[in-house]
Amino acid sequence: MQELIDWHFTVQNGMYFDTKTELNGVSIYLSNIIEDGFWNYAFVPSDISLENSIETIESKFNNVNRQPCVYIANSEDCSDKVNKLLTRKYMPLSEESFMTMKSHNKLIVKPSTATTKRVADIKTHNDFIEIFTNAYGGDKTPEQPYGELDKTYIDALIRSFSAMNKFYHFVCYEGKNPVSIATLCFADGKGGLYNVGTAPAYRGKGYGTIATKVCIDQWFLLGGDVLFLQTETGSAVEKWYYKLGFELKFIGRTYCRE
Repeated sequence: MQELIDWHFTVQNGMYFDTKTELNGVSIYLSNIIEDGFWNYAFVPSDISLENSIETIESKFNNVNRQPCVYIANSEDCSDKVNKLLTRKYMPLSEESFMTMKSHNKLIVKPSTATTKRVADIKTHNDFIEIFTNAYGGDKTPEQPYGELDKTYIDALIRSFSAMNKFYHFVCYEGKNPVSIATLCFADGKGGLYNVGTAPAYRGKGYGTIATKVCIDQWFLLGGDVLFLQTETGSAVEKWYYKLGFELKFIGRTYCRE
């Protein structure tokens, strides 16, 4: 489990994540750009006492001007930790399924005249940002369970565009119109699937599958040995990933102090 969480940091380092610090068995992951608890949290393994580490965690977060957040994996086995967090006025932020691809499946996509391009110039940069903004804006929906994301996500994305040997951003087009996006983050043989999103007017037509397939194929061509992702537990998106050949490894829950 710790290994999977570390892979998440490794492939994302330089886009959404920036630093990892080890404090008495607790791993603290931070972003220099994004301030929310999705990219700033302390992972407390099951064998580490929260009672003995929570004040150190909170001090570290306060020192870097971040809201203290704690990530618990398979929290049904860590009820004591959860109760401790609730007592200290931590509230649930997210419940996410950490999934890995079982094998390189040949995805079946709906017939389409769609094309895909890797982000490599100003136009594709702008098209990617346009779809990201449309896909991850507004209220929470079954197709977009996170709601509107902060504008700092755009800043983090923009800085990643130049690191083309690590971040593989793709845009799917219907004719000249950008309609869907996805990103493969790749390092040390490990691949992470991120930023999968489709403009609301084009959802349900297979464009997200096309963008995802391009990332999976790219991972395979790079010789990757593990491909993983995280998505909201119980969401329509999670069910879609099961259909694409991913399987659940564990469920992680993030709690942030009010």
